[in-house]
Amino acid sequence: MSAHNPYFQTALADFVKRNHNELAALMSVSPQDISQYDLEQVLQGCAEEILSISFEFHGRFDQYALAEIALIPKSQRNLDFAAKLMARNEIANRMNKPLHQAHEARRPYGTVLGAMVDDWLTKRMRQTFRKIVDSSIEVEKRSRKLIAAMEAFKQDPSKENRVKVSVAVKSLNKGLVSSHYQAKAGAAWALRAGFSATAVTKGINQIYLKKMDRLVDSFERVDGWLGAQGIKTSIAAGIDRRRNIIERELVIAAGNPEYNGLAKPQQKQANYSFEGMQHAR
Repeated sequence: MSAHNPYFQTALADFVKRNHNELAALMSVSPQDISQYDLEQVLQGCAEEILSISFEFHGRFDQYALAEIALIPKSQRNLDFAAKLMARNEIANRMNKPLHQAHEARRPYGTVLGAMVDDWLTKRMRQTFRKIVDSSIEVEKRSRKLIAAMEAFKQDPSKENRVKVSVAVKSLNKGLVSSHYQAKAGAAWALRAGFSATAVTKGINQIYLKKMDRLVDSFERVDGWLGAQGIKTSIAAGIDRRRNIIERELVIAAGNPEYNGLAKPQQKQANYSFEGMQHAR
């Protein structure tokens, strides 16, 4: 039974209202520290299957549902566990969508649960930002392998060396796509964690977009040389296309739909690392 069913939601709200104190105790939280709305969200996270089965068979939630919830291991019926599920669900619904949708208002969680959800989102954001850095290092390694393959092809333009160049190009493109995915995921997590679109844009610009700018210039020359050897590639165009996608989505998320490209100031900028972004909320 879908939790989006209005009858399900009405029955759940009534169930929580009648059993607020007992349900709060089962979730190891004081009744005054959790609102009815938050308790409904926690139950749907921790006891979704039990609630669905109970509603399907009875059309309501009764003492049987309360007893079944009590059987869930304590490690899986608490605010921390529920917050983790909510953080995952929030981003899962937006990961493959434009970044401005990740920036849309979140559910109105209360102070306690909201802080826990923020904590989980921030942890995931930091993990993803580290992956952006790791993927950038991997792109550099694969770039060097491609250059080495090109040098070998220059010395000996054999079929074997031509194949090595093609393999290196495919490997590099996979690395670039992965880097793009991590950058977009990092931006989405940061937006959902409550950072402003301006702060997120500056952070992504610092650790991803600027590097892509430099790669476009480098690989335009690589594409040109490979094309002259009869090896058709579009590495630079792919980098530029993916870079522009993230740039435009961040501009829109910041509330500026007029796309003129991000400013590239010459002066040294402040530290917009993911740690420093904590102060930019």
